[in-house]
Amino acid sequence: MHLTLETCLAVCRGELSPEVFLRAVHRHLVEVCAGCARQWRAARRVAGGAEPFPARRAAGDPLELRPLPAEHRLLRPAHLAARERLLGRLLRERRDARTELARLVAERPAARLRRFERARTGLASAALAEILIEASRERARTDPADAADLASLVPRVLDRAPGGNVEAWARVLAARAEAHRANALRILGELRAADRVFEELRERKTLVAASDRSALAEILSLEASLRFGQDRYREAIEILGHALPLQIEAGDTTGATKTAIKKAMARYALNEPGAALAELEDLASGLDPERDLYFLISVVAAQVVCLCALGRAGEAESRLAAHRHFFDLFNDETAESTLLGLDGRIALGLGRLAEAEAAFTTARDGFLALGRDYDAILASLALATVLFEAGKTRELRRLAAELVPTFRARGVAREALAALRLLAHATAADELTRELLDRLRSRLEAAGGPATAPPGV
Repeated sequence: MHLTLETCLAVCRGELSPEVFLRAVHRHLVEVCAGCARQWRAARRVAGGAEPFPARRAAGDPLELRPLPAEHRLLRPAHLAARERLLGRLLRERRDARTELARLVAERPAARLRRFERARTGLASAALAEILIEASRERARTDPADAADLASLVPRVLDRAPGGNVEAWARVLAARAEAHRANALRILGELRAADRVFEELRERKTLVAASDRSALAEILSLEASLRFGQDRYREAIEILGHALPLQIEAGDTTGATKTAIKKAMARYALNEPGAALAELEDLASGLDPERDLYFLISVVAAQVVCLCALGRAGEAESRLAAHRHFFDLFNDETAESTLLGLDGRIALGLGRLAEAEAAFTTARDGFLALGRDYDAILASLALATVLFEAGKTRELRRLAAELVPTFRARGVAREALAALRLLAHATAADELTRELLDRLRSRLEAAGGPATAPPGV
């Protein structure tokens, strides 16, 4: 996009910030000059992937270079002062909320409750409720028990906040908090408790839809994750089908992409890799490597998984080779271990068992070092498959016996431990089959959140 006279005048008049203007100039430069673009990408790699100015504008970018509408430029000074005061109050409220969150996070659950019981002021803002929900979401994978507890504090905040029991915004926040609490319960393996929460949310969804359709899509996506954990993949597909148009309508391209990948992996979990592959092909055609690199390697990884499941390992090898440089561009240790896992899966499909064993072993060790326990479990199950195919019974039994204590000590969810126990028992009793191994892997692949990270193996 070229600069226009109106755009330049908007900067001179103070209607457009210099930061936004600079970003637009940078975008234009890297789009029209191949030499500058190459040097910028090289600098990003040297800087460890830092990207202060996205090379291309994401759809719906709020910093898109547009002058203010005429009605906003005609605001009177008194109106501007009132808006500045409102913005200042909101910023102070959010700053105070972050301070309160830091104190709550540092305490144990019982101490958090005592803080609410003793506090005469504070702990009573919409900003704190929102930040608690975000903190719960961020901790769900690493500490689901704490994530559930943080989400459970939101109703207490709303009880203290003005309008927190009657206003529409409060109902939306309360419903979102409950959905995130249920998601944390799911990860803890408490599927019945999580199911009860979503059952109680059923009637409240109508109220949420009337106020915030984006929030409804968020709740539906979390409910679909529970259906994955319950092996109710058809229901998950139906729920995601309701969430996707809401995300598109809201301009939430990130959420919509995650949902589309999740739908495809539900097809894979239903043993429909062909249908999953078709959905992934449609999705991949709309992804921009510079703007959507994370999702692109997620989709490529999922495509490789589906192709191998269809017995098309040679095609999977070609597909991965054509996109291998994107994993290098991502410049991330997780992507490196993911790539090793995909190499192992392809080698297994082509009968190169020694190569597959080495790849899965290195991938597993890499995921463990990164704290990616779920991906490490998937790599371990893949390694068990290789050992089974190679007839290495002694090594397989040793691996199976070590898995449960290793991952129990790392605090993984009960659903994953249950799968590992089943593997250990079947191996010890000489009842292990390739079908059982494949079933355990596909179940954990589907339940492990493929919409937020590339499948590990």
